[in-house]
Amino acid sequence: LAFFAKRRLKHTCAPTANGTAIGESDVEGISRGILMKRDERGNPCATPYRITRTPGSPDRLEPMAHYTNSTLGPAGSIYSTAAELTQWLRVHLNEGQLNGRQFVSPANLKQMHLPQMVMPMDATLAAMLNTEIFLYTMGWFMHPYRGYTLIHHGGNIDGFSLMVGFVPRER
Repeated sequence: LAFFAKRRLKHTCAPTANGTAIGESDVEGISRGILMKRDERGNPCATPYRITRTPGSPDRLEPMAHYTNSTLGPAGSIYSTAAELTQWLRVHLNEGQLNGRQFVSPANLKQMHLPQMVMPMDATLAAMLNTEIFLYTMGWFMHPYRGYTLIHHGGNIDGFSLMVGFVPRER
């Protein structure tokens, strides 16, 4: 957990400093570039839902308010769609390019996908992943899976869950 706490501070402060410098909030500064389409009222397109359970009644799926604690920084403040995340993955699989535009250099992208540290594993995670090897790159987890290298990252926030990943050699 100390590993994540150190990086959390870096990722929380960097976009806030960037947003402040250009007169935007951290979320606006990040979303302006790549992510977060908004509807005609300025609301994020994705709507969070929750299950409401009442004894003796069927479960109900209900829309809920967006989580808006921007002090968490990027991980807890970016809303996007599956289509946009697919575009973002294409950047990672296409040497940093999307539709002819270079977002990150191939050298920097390769560095992002290289292991930076070995992560400790408990028995549950080792059994779930069927491996003893679990690595952290720059913002991604990496481990072998059925003869392939899998790179992934996930997250959860009220009303949303995500697991996104790719197999680098299967472009």
